[in-house]
Amino acid sequence: MRLRRGPSGKYLLVVNPMSRMGKGLGIALWIVARFVVRRIDFDAVVTRKPGHAERIVAEYEGHIDVVVAIGGDGTIQEVINGIMKRERKPALAVVPAGRGNDFCALVGIGRSKRKALKYMLSDDISEVDLLKFNGRYAGTVVGIGFDALVQEKSWHYKHWPVIRYLSNAVLLILRGLEPIPMKVRYADGTLDGDYLISVIGHTRKYARQIRLFPDLRIDGGIMKLAVARPAGRLLTLILLFSAGMGFADACPQVTMVESHWFEIEVGRTAKAQSDGDLFSLDKDETLRVELVRRALKVKTPLGSSVGNV
Repeated sequence: MRLRRGPSGKYLLVVNPMSRMGKGLGIALWIVARFVVRRIDFDAVVTRKPGHAERIVAEYEGHIDVVVAIGGDGTIQEVINGIMKRERKPALAVVPAGRGNDFCALVGIGRSKRKALKYMLSDDISEVDLLKFNGRYAGTVVGIGFDALVQEKSWHYKHWPVIRYLSNAVLLILRGLEPIPMKVRYADGTLDGDYLISVIGHTRKYARQIRLFPDLRIDGGIMKLAVARPAGRLLTLILLFSAGMGFADACPQVTMVESHWFEIEVGRTAKAQSDGDLFSLDKDETLRVELVRRALKVKTPLGSSVGNV
């Protein structure tokens, strides 16, 4: 067998073997086989627990040109935070091996491992924006309230991610939602009230089908906040499906503002999420989110469908 010469540079493969019920490991082996054939210089490390991917990347000794994240959005977020801790920041390549794969879709890869391989071996690199919140980074959105509750309810369901998300969202609405007192500060003003949800993002969609900000791009340099006031169950259901179609801003209970930073102080303990990763905010705790322009190099062709998928 004749071995083909691949691109120069050192690759670090970070593999979540449990992603997509174990399919992530199979996808990783598929990638490794093609790296071997192309004589690419690489190391591969398998994650063992939450947070491990971030430590692998941050603490890896030696030079890295590209980190390949093989997993879902949670693995990708950990890898991003590991990259941001390194003095010399390598490029990121992503392989869709999770349930949502939002980040992969937003950089033009979708759900194709072949397209992911093609992009990671190319010479083209795009620079994308990140959200920095309380010292950490997110690739798509940071949310408080309703969407975090939906994510928590959906966590243990492995199949049919869109149906899983929507069904849990509808059930929560029908059971009734408790609003959260929030004080929002941003560059041009303030918002103060009781809200069901607050989402800050710089990408056109998240959770596979939620399009709160359909005009935004992951490399567009714009960040927006959307908050929704309490309403009846029917109006809240209409808002949910409007968000899926990209018309949430037409709903009267929704307010959207644009800024390069936001601070949200919550009046009670609240669930929050970043790229689907859950965390909690204590009463009177403030969440600060900033847009960091061109913070991350990603292996995807320049001028391609970045942010438009």
